[in-house]
Amino acid sequence: MSWGAPQEVKDRYASVSFLPGNVVIFNVRGNHYRLEVHVAYRSGLVTVLWIGTHREYDARNRNR
Repeated sequence: MSWGAPQEVKDRYASVSFLPGNVVIFNVRGNHYRLEVHVAYRSGLVTVLWIGTHREYDARNRNR
């Protein structure tokens, strides 16, 4: 599967969130974990930036 635009990600994963710079946040296992990735839509490359618990994500992004 490849995504050509953010809406294609949202169509497949309804609970996904988007941040600037083509960063996409996935809720994993009932929102217990967060997966943060960078999506290069033109090339189809997805790079994992970070994964952890929801609590760790909130602490990490307090000032964002």
